[in-house]
Amino acid sequence: MVSVNTTALADQLSSWDIHIDSTRVLARVMSRNTNCALVNAISRSLEHLRVSRRHGDRIPPCLARLEAAKKDVKATLWSRPLHVWLGLYTYPERLLSLNEIEDALSSLGDPALKAPPPRVAFDANLTNTRWVDPALALLRADLLEGGIPGRPLCATRRSLAPLVKVTDEAVELLEAAWPEAALEMHELVRQIVFVDGDEHRSAFTIHTFGAIYLTTMPEMVNVPGIYENLIHESGHHALTLKEAFTKLLLNSEQRTESPLRGAPRPVRGVFHAVFVLTRMILGFERALAHVRVGDREKLEQRAEFLRKRREVGFRSLERSARFTDQGAELFQALLLAGSRN
Repeated sequence: MVSVNTTALADQLSSWDIHIDSTRVLARVMSRNTNCALVNAISRSLEHLRVSRRHGDRIPPCLARLEAAKKDVKATLWSRPLHVWLGLYTYPERLLSLNEIEDALSSLGDPALKAPPPRVAFDANLTNTRWVDPALALLRADLLEGGIPGRPLCATRRSLAPLVKVTDEAVELLEAAWPEAALEMHELVRQIVFVDGDEHRSAFTIHTFGAIYLTTMPEMVNVPGIYENLIHESGHHALTLKEAFTKLLLNSEQRTESPLRGAPRPVRGVFHAVFVLTRMILGFERALAHVRVGDREKLEQRAEFLRKRREVGFRSLERSARFTDQGAELFQALLLAGSRN
């Protein structure tokens, strides 16, 4: 575990709400560690290629860029989904290919990594980055495991302009209704990927931390729907950030009743569900003053449905979860929030 400011860590663990200064501290430590892990993966993979004498003419330039990356990586303030995918999840399974190494070095060499993170981007659909397809395969497998059938997920080929327009409007609503949540999203989320596929509303996977996957289903491509999904998936990022610095559960993989899926889910997944449901309910309450009259009743009905699902999650965790001290503190905070909204 990384040593960080103890006050920042305590703020993060004791509340389901948002402490943006603490989030920023922990997110930047986590990002720097991710970038360092990617540099190590590149170094070992390049050494293997050098010893095997493959791609000889392409190795020296990569080694020179690697030395520059080693010097600069500790000054980086944020990371990309590509860094997480290659440095933390691809490398332990296999060595990086030279093409992956070159992509990673180009990304690590971006001077923008040394400045505060930019607003969330939408270009992953256009650039077809190498982390999108494998991440969508993982998400599809997770849906199947949860008893949700449907076609494979794929990055949409539809025109991005109308999707980006309505998503920007949802971001503006979040910035107006819950400024702290918007700041948190911009700190943690780097990419929004639009996805075609049945039974998919929105998704997140730890394997590409920093990316949110949003549906292109017409009934969900509207400001209230995307607003909900942004809060939902940003909430997963926020809880995953906590998990990077402390252990919350002693039986994360034990199966229990899920508030959002038909099949039993790991306790960790149910804890995540309760956490994000609490965030979503508050997000709806805050949005009521900022939406058209015709949308208010829909938001209130949706919030009431989510409250009922959260109660299922609370009961499931009370029966099955074995918390650490930090996890129990956070769960009690969620229960208290549930008694208020």
